[in-house]
Amino acid sequence: MEIFTPEEVAEILKVTPSTIRRLCREKKIHHFRIGALYRITDENLKKYLDDNIG
Repeated sequence: MEIFTPEEVAEILKVTPSTIRRLCREKKIHHFRIGALYRITDENLKKYLDDNIG
């Protein structure tokens, strides 16, 4: 399992990191937090893409 930061996911999806953090806050991308930091697994990113893009 690979774990991404919002900045890494933003780069993959060609959006801003603040967009990824907003999607996490709105519970549109499943994530976990380490303190104040969002982390997104490759499985959760794939699920988000499957549900919203393909």
